[in-house]
Amino acid sequence: MRIDRYRERPPGRGPSAAAPTPGDEHDDPGPQDGHEILRHELQERQKELRCLYTIDKLALMEFPSLEALLMAAVEVIPDSMQFPEVSCARITLRGETFASPGCREDRLELGAPIRIHGQKVGTVWACYYRKLPPASDSPFLQEEREMLEAIAAKIGLVIQLFDLRREVEEIDTTLRTVLKKIGEEQFRAAGDIARQTRVTIMPVIQDLMNVLPGHQQKHVELLRSAVMEIASPFTRQLTRKNHDLTPAEVQICSLIRCGLQSKEIAELKRISPATVARHRENIRKKLGITNRKANLGTFLRSEFEAGRDIAGPGSGLAGGPGAPGQAKA
Repeated sequence: MRIDRYRERPPGRGPSAAAPTPGDEHDDPGPQDGHEILRHELQERQKELRCLYTIDKLALMEFPSLEALLMAAVEVIPDSMQFPEVSCARITLRGETFASPGCREDRLELGAPIRIHGQKVGTVWACYYRKLPPASDSPFLQEEREMLEAIAAKIGLVIQLFDLRREVEEIDTTLRTVLKKIGEEQFRAAGDIARQTRVTIMPVIQDLMNVLPGHQQKHVELLRSAVMEIASPFTRQLTRKNHDLTPAEVQICSLIRCGLQSKEIAELKRISPATVARHRENIRKKLGITNRKANLGTFLRSEFEAGRDIAGPGSGLAGGPGAPGQAKA
């Protein structure tokens, strides 16, 4: 406590009253005077601590912008000064000014620099916009200087947090843009693969279907399905929308979508028709069409149209017109 400078002031005249003349009978304050001085000192410290506590609370609150926080801060500072009735505050930051009501720059003022990484970026100002009481010989206390320095340091940390948040948001926006472009490139590449597959591979498979005996065509059907799964985005779309489908169910979906019946799928997969029926039932549950009168093959083709580009219209492949066994999937 800095009580010494108040001991020179007569009681009842405030912290800046003139010192008594030598020989005065009251040049040494008595116990009652000392209590008044101590009470006044404690009241000043209480205001300063309340201000610092409020600034800390503001720093922890969620403000929509840094500007809103600074405007809230300048409204808190005046109440902590010696003469709050004629006090105001302002903060200058990077060319902008945030001031409490009635604040002007042509009066007494005390400033503390705001620094970020050692560089000054602004100032916290406490001001008196009117004349002070005649007995006041020192408008600003040392404790008020220290308070402003603490506020400036806290605001500097808050500014760094807002700057970091802005940088993170910019990075997030950039990453989203990059990921969107990557997705577009992947989609474009998938389309190119599908077109090349339709032009070069699928005609060869169709020729094999035409020349091979019936019992060997089933193997060509399986080859066709495998090629379509590689070239088509159908599998990716299906698993992305239905994460709980098993790999076996995804393959069954692909075969059903190609127009194969349960018996044909059972022969290709070397499983029993009952197993295929069980897979179909589970697939309908996971796709949410258990109680709907919807053909599973038709549903898969309508929901994932992109895969039809592989075979091309009218080719008899990928479940298009003329696909074998399409009448009932």
